[in-house]
Amino acid sequence: MVPICAVLTWRNKLFRASNKRHFGRSDVNVKTNKRNERNSTWASARKLSYLFWFLVAWTLTQFAMCVVEFFKIDQFTVPKNMPFAYFMLILIYVMRKEVSRWLKENMKKRRGEIFLIGWWLSLLVMFVIEFNTHGKYCVPKRMMETCIWILLPYIGTLISRIAYFYVEKRTAGKKKMIIK
Repeated sequence: MVPICAVLTWRNKLFRASNKRHFGRSDVNVKTNKRNERNSTWASARKLSYLFWFLVAWTLTQFAMCVVEFFKIDQFTVPKNMPFAYFMLILIYVMRKEVSRWLKENMKKRRGEIFLIGWWLSLLVMFVIEFNTHGKYCVPKRMMETCIWILLPYIGTLISRIAYFYVEKRTAGKKKMIIK
C-alpha cells in the first residue's frame, strides 16, 4: 500500500508545481487546489458512508440468518458463500479507509471493532447456549466461518496502522532535522 500512496503523493506535488509554472499566481492556485481536494474528500467520504451503511445492513441480515439457523427455525441455513462475500465487502471498506489514512484525508471515524466484538460476542453466547442445552442447539458452521473471516481485515488494519505511525514518526524526525 505504501508505494501506491507515495506515487499518488508524488503525482499531486507535480500537479501543484505545474500549476504554479503555467499560471504564475500561486496564491490563486493554492486556494483552487485546496477547494478541489476538499471536494474530492467529501465525495470519497460520501462513498464510504454508503458502503458503511450497506455493510451494516449486510451484517444484520447475515446475523439474523445465523440466529435462525441456530434455533433451527424451519430448517433454514446460511448460504455457503455468504461469509466469504461479507469478508470481501469488509476488505473493500477497510482498504478504502487505509488508503484514506495514508493519503491523509480527513475521514469520519468509524469503530470497526464493534463489528468484530459483536460477531465474537454472539458466537460466545451461542456456544454457552449450546453447552447448556446439551447440544439441542448447534452453532452454525457459517457463523464460525464469518467470525474467522472478519479477523483477517482487522489484523490487516492493525499492521497498516503500525506501519503508518512508524512512517509518520520517521518523517516527523526528518522534518525537524531539515528545520534546524
